[in-house]
Amino acid sequence: MTKGLLKNRFRTLRGQMLTVVLLAALAAAVVGFGGRWLMNYTIGHWYVTPEAVASRAAALAEELESYVAANQLASDDYDALRTWVGGMRDSSISIAVIDGDYAYEVDWWGTEDNASVRVDSLDETRYHFFDIPFADKVSTVAITEHSEAHLYNIVTSTSVVAAALTVLMILLVYNEHLAQRIRVFSEDLHKISGGDLEYPLRATSDDELGQLARSVDTMRNTIIQRTHAEQSALQANSDLITALSHDIRNPLTSLIGYMELLEMEQEKLPEDAGTYVHASLDKAYRIRDLTGELFRYFLVFSQEAQDVKLEEYDAQILLFQLLGEYTNELRSQGFTVETDQLKQPCTLRIDVPLFKRVVDNISSNLLKYADPATPIVFSAYADDVLHVIVENRTRVLGSDVVESNKIGLRTCGSIMKLLEGSFSSGAEGENFRVECTLPILKKT
Repeated sequence: MTKGLLKNRFRTLRGQMLTVVLLAALAAAVVGFGGRWLMNYTIGHWYVTPEAVASRAAALAEELESYVAANQLASDDYDALRTWVGGMRDSSISIAVIDGDYAYEVDWWGTEDNASVRVDSLDETRYHFFDIPFADKVSTVAITEHSEAHLYNIVTSTSVVAAALTVLMILLVYNEHLAQRIRVFSEDLHKISGGDLEYPLRATSDDELGQLARSVDTMRNTIIQRTHAEQSALQANSDLITALSHDIRNPLTSLIGYMELLEMEQEKLPEDAGTYVHASLDKAYRIRDLTGELFRYFLVFSQEAQDVKLEEYDAQILLFQLLGEYTNELRSQGFTVETDQLKQPCTLRIDVPLFKRVVDNISSNLLKYADPATPIVFSAYADDVLHVIVENRTRVLGSDVVESNKIGLRTCGSIMKLLEGSFSSGAEGENFRVECTLPILKKT
């Protein structure tokens, strides 16, 4: 049970971090103490051997003899000797000038007033004795140096730095490993968020990151399943609407044909019967228009789950062609149309068949509800987006015209949303205004 608990604990990021810190501390101890022992061992077997110490002492004796000769120093000229010893500070030198049974010590840190010591107290394992000719006499000088202390200090500092660098390197390696896992997770999420739901997330551990990756992957699979279910439902609905439209349109077309024949022969019918035929024919036309609008409305909303084919077009050429077709149709129906064409060259990414549906719905509404006595104004301009505006005056509806149910306008709004644009419409008194906006790919 304890083993399982520890195993589960080390599967967490906190447990992993604690393990890495402990391993880093252990590695630092091995590097610090091991490196210090190795360097101390090297110093002991290379720098502080009796032969090496004696050689350095002999070299110091030669330097001292040259210094004494150059400055004509007497054996009791301790201030001058202290100056020489102080100049050799890095070597940690001490000398003792022997006079009979006593010796006067001169250390690198200075000369004490009570520096006289007995000669037999000088440890021969530390001191080396040399005869130096002073100006007044030849005196024996005991020389010792402790330059290895400087090396040992370097060893200590180096081992501490090496231990610290070991900890730092191990923590950096672990941090880079963790960062790499986060980068992989981020790349996977970026591909999925870009629409590639079939791309599986890579989960290679049991810690929190691995659990998060598996949770997101489960969510991805759930989204895929729901998307497939929605697409199947949309397809089923589309098939149903298509079948219903066919089943409704066929008998309705026949019914309209029969009533149109009756209307053509209304002179042979009683007066009341002719009125009823005319009213029935109007209602049949209305049912036909409503079923057409409902069918288009369903197609637009079902297309939200489908791919919209956006392609690049020159906005000036596209608007000139589209608006030109519809303005000609409106003029042929007795309307006056004024156009203010787009003056700023720019490029759009647009699905032209979808946008034609928007213009078609707007044109259909104009034919039904616009006042022929007032001009219809088409205008377009570009700033951060492309604006296409239609303005007209609404005519007074007679008893033979049914008020709009706004299905066509709602269809336009849905289509413009698919095209990553916007749609707005509104009336101020008798004036009616429609505005479509589309994102601009680039201005030229």
